[in-house]
Amino acid sequence: MAGFLDAASEQFNQALSEFVKLDDAIEEAQTLDCLSTVYQVEGRYDDAEALLLRAIEINQAYENEEGLSVNYGNMAFLHKHRKEYDKAESYLRKGAAIDEAMERRDGIADYHVQMGELFYQRDDWEQAENHLLIAIKKHKELNNLIGIGAARSNLGVLYRLQGDLKRSEQMTLKALEMAEEMEQADFIATTLDELATLRKAQGRLDEAKQLWTRSLALFKELKSSRMIDEVQQQLDAYDPQL
Repeated sequence: MAGFLDAASEQFNQALSEFVKLDDAIEEAQTLDCLSTVYQVEGRYDDAEALLLRAIEINQAYENEEGLSVNYGNMAFLHKHRKEYDKAESYLRKGAAIDEAMERRDGIADYHVQMGELFYQRDDWEQAENHLLIAIKKHKELNNLIGIGAARSNLGVLYRLQGDLKRSEQMTLKALEMAEEMEQADFIATTLDELATLRKAQGRLDEAKQLWTRSLALFKELKSSRMIDEVQQQLDAYDPQL
């Protein structure tokens, strides 16, 4: 979460080796899932998917429903990155069914965040807003700052896409403040990228360039290849020498 991905990978791989030696399949699956999230931040989606499929196979064999719910959520993230929205929704609904049965309130709240994002990517504004407002309410009940921040960030994107730049700014600035308070590097970088996109839409081009420059530096620290390319393209549109 702090952005030290090389160190995170090293620790997860060491833990994975130990759990295999101990024949602790459940912890092995959990560690595979954790390592997959590092790979997703780095843009290594094929590697992340391979780890998640292994984790799912283990959790299914041991009927570890809670572990499966987490796996399905991360698999949904992966397919959204690939713009494979039908596959993402399928995994989200699988995870939600488990969370409802187990009364996992945090999982249900996260489901609404992801469904909100999924719906605005499909241009269904009303459904997106409904899910995200539910997510904020549920995460506030749990006092889950990460979840609240994620929902607000996605509402900021939604309002920008709708052309409501004032509400988009309110939500995005709140999300950035929370990300910085929690020192979550990936969250900060993505929110800076979104704020830059908003500033461009507002015609505040100098601010947009500054924000993308900050975002790019963080994504380089994270070695997030896909986001490095995307942000660099935005900067190149202003100055090919950057």
